[in-house]
Amino acid sequence: MSPVSRPPQETKIKVVAAIPCFNTQPYTTNVVAKAKKHVDQVIVIDDGSIDGTAEAARAAGALVTSHDTNQGYGKAIRSCFKAAKTNDADILVILDGDNQHNPDEIPILLAPILKGEADLVIGSRFLTDEVNMPRYRKFGINVITLLFNLGSRTKVSDAQSGFRAYDKRVFQALSPVERGMSISIETLVKAQKLGFRITEVPIHCHYAFSRLNINAIKHGLGIALAVREIRGKCPVYHIGDKIVIDDPKILLDKTDALCTHALSTLLHYVTILEYDWCPVRLGLTTPEDPEHAYMQCVDPGEPYTKGGTVIFECRRIAGESGL
Repeated sequence: MSPVSRPPQETKIKVVAAIPCFNTQPYTTNVVAKAKKHVDQVIVIDDGSIDGTAEAARAAGALVTSHDTNQGYGKAIRSCFKAAKTNDADILVILDGDNQHNPDEIPILLAPILKGEADLVIGSRFLTDEVNMPRYRKFGINVITLLFNLGSRTKVSDAQSGFRAYDKRVFQALSPVERGMSISIETLVKAQKLGFRITEVPIHCHYAFSRLNINAIKHGLGIALAVREIRGKCPVYHIGDKIVIDDPKILLDKTDALCTHALSTLLHYVTILEYDWCPVRLGLTTPEDPEHAYMQCVDPGEPYTKGGTVIFECRRIAGESGL
């Protein structure tokens, strides 16, 4: 598909803002009210909230689409696309409902599309002088963005940003399938393959650090690692031993043993996987086994050392209640 610049419009362009939400009731009224100033319609995708998010959104004047249960960020984004199509949007803006994104910056994202310069616009958190992002999150985003850029004609600075604007041709052409945060990469890859023009604009992000908010918006789940294979001799682990992590804690009561050699390999991958479960892209598994990741200790074993290398099988769990 060849990208085509948006022609001059005789009729008014309909702009729809879709806001995926999960337990964001304290912020919903404000986010919806601000977004309404810049778009023609606001649609809230309530992803199984239990705190009154849907009711607050309706009271603020948003159209609400609700999931019966929490189905994940990817499914919420897919519902945003569906809602845009159903409501005849010409441009779709997606922003988070937890007050991270500033709705007053919506016009910044719309401008390149309205000028015919882009088809998909990313609001980048890394194009401003102030990047007040938690370090663990910045690390994960930078790694994922690097992986996207390695095989991409279009280089971006923030491949995981959820603040985006899509021309109608883009959201009608895309059919994403991912259920988790990896939908952010999936949509970029597919849009690029279809020939759509992707650009970035600077945005600002606000991060709330209360424990309540972290529980409400945490993207990933806990991680459980089990010893699957030992090659050579390991003085620490046995087959079946577990390490259970619920970032930023290692759950010692559910962990059988810890080894500094193993942790030096495991922890930086675990940080990424808790934020975005993407083991296939990281080269930690095959497309046929996307629910697991495989990592090994840095000790190469004999004949190079007197020790042994340990192969760990990694999977997602439901936080502290997962085991």
